[in-house]
Amino acid sequence: MNEPNQKNATELNETYKKFERQMIVRGYLKKTIEYEARRFDKKIRSAEKEKTSLDKVVYGTEIAISELLIDGKSTTAYETIYHEDLSQIFEDVRLAEGVANLTEKQREVLYMFYILELSEKEIAKRMNVTQQAISKVRKAAIKKMRETIK
Repeated sequence: MNEPNQKNATELNETYKKFERQMIVRGYLKKTIEYEARRFDKKIRSAEKEKTSLDKVVYGTEIAISELLIDGKSTTAYETIYHEDLSQIFEDVRLAEGVANLTEKQREVLYMFYILELSEKEIAKRMNVTQQAISKVRKAAIKKMRETIK
């Protein structure tokens, strides 16, 4: 490289261009890594803020959150009555008869949809069927109840 000639100048230019491209790529990678690290830290901090201890007391009461949770084996008073005597729930006898005429599956779908306020998609997931099947069962149950009430 001590002798300036066209070949050495071309070689020097190519080497410099290669070095410059490497520096651009390194700069891009550095910025990308910094951005992703900040984004990751933000997600972690956000997730930590959202964590709730089950031992915390519910605002305005002296009841812990864990005491309010119902496990899958528990039944609420409504569920107990719902499966036993429908006349205790409904003031209208025709409505009680309408619900009594439904199949167990139809009752279960209506219970989850209207009382537990689950979407058809959530009900389908719980019952291992399609959302369309739940929609069909719910519509059939409502139709059956309308016919009984008339």
